[in-house]
Amino acid sequence: MDPLPLATVAVALAAGAGIGRASRVYAARVTGAVPPPLVAESVGAAAGLVVGAWGLTVSAATAPLAAWCVVLTVCDLASRRLPNALTLGGAAAVALAGVVSARPTAVLLGAGLLGGAYLVVHVAAPGGLGGGDVKLAAPLGGVTMLAGPEQWVGAAIAAPLVTAAVGLAFVIARGRAGVRTPVPHGPAMCASTLVAVCVRPW
Repeated sequence: MDPLPLATVAVALAAGAGIGRASRVYAARVTGAVPPPLVAESVGAAAGLVVGAWGLTVSAATAPLAAWCVVLTVCDLASRRLPNALTLGGAAAVALAGVVSARPTAVLLGAGLLGGAYLVVHVAAPGGLGGGDVKLAAPLGGVTMLAGPEQWVGAAIAAPLVTAAVGLAFVIARGRAGVRTPVPHGPAMCASTLVAVCVRPW
């Protein structure tokens, strides 16, 4: 898939940074926590880059998906929380997308498989995955299955690998004396989904 013109990418980058800035304000109001300076803007710009370079040639729905993922990521980075308004609201939007696209079965299958897998892990090891991750897994699973089975598999595999790699990097960087803090899994889930939906084929 050919990338879009440079001007389109630049607009998407700027829009993404703006959404990231708005997400920072939203996170502060909803969770009471704020990410470090420029983190939210960087997350938004990165999402804008993905959408601007590839996503708009896939579907006009990619931009709202990217915005949703940016807000989720910023909230999780700021507070280690994924607000119900975002996860459950997203689930409703994804269900509607399945109906509009006449592919509700694909959405239900993707949501059920990924949400069910995350629920099993959460029950077996509550410290490994939070309830918010489980709630988020269902709509993300539905979105990626709409894009295709390969996208579903790619995102499902990539998310835990990314989180594990970031966690390992933190451990190495901080050393034995460093403070061990959990790595939020929501950002990896969102990033893997957005890349899976936008950058095709894998």
